[in-house]
Amino acid sequence: MQSPYRFTPTSHSQSQFAVIHLPFSAFQSSTLFSNVYSSISHSINRTMHSPSRDTTDTATASDDTTVYTPPETEKEGPPAYNQDASSVPQPGKTFLIRERESGQLLTLLDGVVRLHPAGTPGSAFHWSCHERNGWMGFKNVAAGRWLGFDPSNTLQATATAHQGWEDFCVRFMPDGGYVLLMTHWSQLWPVKRKNENGVQKLGKAEAPVKHGLVWEFVAV
Repeated sequence: MQSPYRFTPTSHSQSQFAVIHLPFSAFQSSTLFSNVYSSISHSINRTMHSPSRDTTDTATASDDTTVYTPPETEKEGPPAYNQDASSVPQPGKTFLIRERESGQLLTLLDGVVRLHPAGTPGSAFHWSCHERNGWMGFKNVAAGRWLGFDPSNTLQATATAHQGWEDFCVRFMPDGGYVLLMTHWSQLWPVKRKNENGVQKLGKAEAPVKHGLVWEFVAV
């Protein structure tokens, strides 16, 4: 059965309207009138919420744009180093120098350079990386002293300037990590553990590079 009413869309001032043609008899039925009213409301609502085709004025764009708020886990927080990450040592940055096997840090404690667990009270374990004539050098941030070796080839951090005894060559190893090499006349000796009178120390020793301690540099 053909509907007793029909819609005729029209346009005026960039807005859409619907002209509805109804026979007089349509209003004689309350049910039909209810259906007509519902159809009119649906048509008007759909027309009013249609997206505007006018893109010339961005200032009048729809105001229902969703503003993304990052969750707490994505918000920028206080800086913290990743304990599992290893960086490439390079001048101009500060590092934790971590011995790979033990996970302990190269630390200056009571004037002595040793390996200690992270967070050891009184320890200074931040080392800034520098370059001199192509050689790398490491300066303890807290003490302001340079990492080097003493006459017995033991590591120390007493120098106030980066000179020959504070020169390092950092060599990447195939299995990851780096070996620290120090000059010994015309040779390069790796840094490794030393046992002096039952005391474990760190120092350079004549040995193949692969026998040196493997280090990881964690940028901070």
